[in-house]
Amino acid sequence: MVETLSIAVIGAPGVGKTSIIRQFVYNDFSEVYTPTQTRYVYRPSVILNGSMYELKILDVPPITSFPSSSSQEWLDLRCRGVRNANAYILVYDICCVDSFEYVKMIRQQIVENSAAAKFNWHVVLLFKELLGSAGGARACAQNHTSIRLQGALQRNRCTLM
Repeated sequence: MVETLSIAVIGAPGVGKTSIIRQFVYNDFSEVYTPTQTRYVYRPSVILNGSMYELKILDVPPITSFPSSSSQEWLDLRCRGVRNANAYILVYDICCVDSFEYVKMIRQQIVENSAAAKFNWHVVLLFKELLGSAGGARACAQNHTSIRLQGALQRNRCTLM
């Protein structure tokens, strides 16, 4: 039997959540920015250490807060399935303090509302790759987030998973 792992990708608007997911799932990157309005589910299968897994990747549009109860989760269509995720990927733009503050707020709310999340945190950074592709922090003001991410997420520079 194939195990299903649910992963919620959460972040502020315009930080590249959908771009990161599409790069991983389809090896595709679009230069066109289209804001995510509704939750979208990707269902790739992967083989890791000889075992096959079905991933349920939730591309979550910006939410004002992490749902504190099941009823709150079901009242907001954007949040459905978020509370039961096995893992959370919190995405922020290293050049935007507001996006980092948003991720800090969401992380704190996840910890407060999810027993499993209190002791199971791993921080994954693409930031070294981002800085290299963007030409350092000074280039951040000149390049749009999606352009910096595109360079960082090329297959020959960064492998997701």
